[in-house]
Amino acid sequence: FNVNNITTAYFDVMLTINHATNDGWSIYQFLSHLLHDYKNVLNGDNVSVIQEKPYYDMYVAQELSILQDKQYKQFWLDYLDQYEFKGKLLQYGKVTPHQWLNKSCLIETSLSSAIIARANELAVPVDIVFLSVWYYTLSLFLQDPDIAIALEVNNRFEVEGGIDQFGLFLNMVLLRIKSTTTEIDQLIKEVYTQRVKIQSFKEYPHSELHSLLNRSESLMQLVFEYTQIELSIPG
Repeated sequence: FNVNNITTAYFDVMLTINHATNDGWSIYQFLSHLLHDYKNVLNGDNVSVIQEKPYYDMYVAQELSILQDKQYKQFWLDYLDQYEFKGKLLQYGKVTPHQWLNKSCLIETSLSSAIIARANELAVPVDIVFLSVWYYTLSLFLQDPDIAIALEVNNRFEVEGGIDQFGLFLNMVLLRIKSTTTEIDQLIKEVYTQRVKIQSFKEYPHSELHSLLNRSESLMQLVFEYTQIELSIPG
């Protein structure tokens, strides 16, 4: 942990944490508390004290319990039954990191507002709209409507203070979509239905899912990640 380039106007904070024990959500929570405490120090106020609750112990205990729950195993076996992984269709040869194509784009305010409004009209989260477009693109590219997309899910306990827990609570699960509709609104509803379907079983560890399906290759052939983390910056 270092603070560099300190001036009267700004400073740089450099933080190094092993990703094996902490996720990105934890970093934002930590930085939010740090900046608020820094402001308190400048104002001569007391620094806040966070009382950590034993949620991580509970999380580990829950995971051990889930591994013994036959209902979880049977759900994923049934859910992914006869799914054909797309390995043979996704062979691009050996590609070095500097050959990867990183492309970013900024969605205009008008389009962003339209997407949010459409999501509200259909009563679905905004990420479902983007996920539906991603699925539709993949189905055209692969010429196959049956696609399993790896999703990153946050398994923090949904209790008071649970969202602020520091640690590694993320998991990767597979969302299977098989649709033949050409109507975007209908597709969005179908994708949302599948997302709700796996919600109750999202805690099943990815590593165990990999073993359960008896696959030697990665399950994460196609990935969708939607990150919406607000950094609380004191005024």
